[in-house]
Amino acid sequence: VINEICSSNKSSLATADNKYYDWVELYNASDESVNLKNYGLSDKEEKLARFKIPSVKIESKGFIIIYFESNYEGNDKLVADFGLSDKGEDLYLTMPNGNIIDKISFPSLKEDTTYGRYNGEWNVLNPTPNEKNETKPIYKYIEAPTFSNESGFYDYNFGLTLSTDSEAKIYYTLDSSDPTENSNLYEDEILITDPSSNPNVLK
Repeated sequence: VINEICSSNKSSLATADNKYYDWVELYNASDESVNLKNYGLSDKEEKLARFKIPSVKIESKGFIIIYFESNYEGNDKLVADFGLSDKGEDLYLTMPNGNIIDKISFPSLKEDTTYGRYNGEWNVLNPTPNEKNETKPIYKYIEAPTFSNESGFYDYNFGLTLSTDSEAKIYYTLDSSDPTENSNLYEDEILITDPSSNPNVLK
């Protein structure tokens, strides 16, 4: 499985030639060693196995690091020739037959932080390459709110509902300003009405 992702590596883990590339840690949760030959990694579902892992063994309960560098010109066989977006994207791990065995959607990450498994959940962590993710998370990543209606122009009134992680609170405004904890707390649907009769305001 994919166990930890670092998409903005500046000083967390260096290669043998002292370079800092994005990296992903794979973990073998099985009771047997696995040869990863022709397993694949990709950030594009339409082009799986952009990088085919060479013949390398990952021991039972063991880890392996794969680096990512779009302009890589070296000889390290465990460096994929594409980069990871620090804005977040999907990452796929595939078997030699092409079947997807793991897919992780990781968020935007700050420098030298990772997105990893911690107590069965994904959290933003301090890097722990080649080790168990046992340090306390920096924070839990929460998905952005989803809206019951898409943005656009409407010629009718409607109730807008918002939803997100059950542990999260949503604050909102109706005047284009950025919400804070002093803004409206979302508790029930928001009535969206035609503002044509309101005074014009430049923002």
